[in-house]
Amino acid sequence: PFSVAELSGAFVKLTNYGLQPSMEAMRQYGDLASSVGKGFDQLAEAVADATTGEFERLKEFSIKTKKEGDKVTFTFKEQATTVDFTTKAIEEYIKGLGDLDGVSGSMAAISETLGGKVSNLGDKWDSLLNTIGDTTAWGNVITAMGDTLSATERVVKGLGSTVGGVPWYERLAMLFSTTGGQVGLIQLG
Repeated sequence: PFSVAELSGAFVKLTNYGLQPSMEAMRQYGDLASSVGKGFDQLAEAVADATTGEFERLKEFSIKTKKEGDKVTFTFKEQATTVDFTTKAIEEYIKGLGDLDGVSGSMAAISETLGGKVSNLGDKWDSLLNTIGDTTAWGNVITAMGDTLSATERVVKGLGSTVGGVPWYERLAMLFSTTGGQVGLIQLG
């Protein structure tokens, strides 16, 4: 349900905070975010903040916190867990939420919905555009298509005009008609 761009941005944020998210960690985070209907980027920011002792954003994910000395107690789905107040322990706790029953598999389930399929389609479209952008031949085709669209726009804008006081469509009819009063391809009136 998350775009490649969102996942990439979140990965960079987590890495910039000194965290090293593995593919499994990204799955765990994604399942947690999906299970509460939030974006992956929002969770990445909440995790990054939490590892520095800022727990406010975790509330968006239904995670309550209470810090006491060198320990912090997290409560998620009525289950309280106390961990050391260290970056590693906080990160491991939040990642572990992605493995809980009712959380694990949330991304896969959402990917099967219409919204998830549209998101996946968007990723495929982006991938196609990246591939096209990497080849000069396709770049030339896209440029030619753009030129064609611009020319078509000019023609359409000119459809309301007249040529020598005669509407364009009558001029076109004259081009297709035959002489001698016989009906051509287009008959007017």
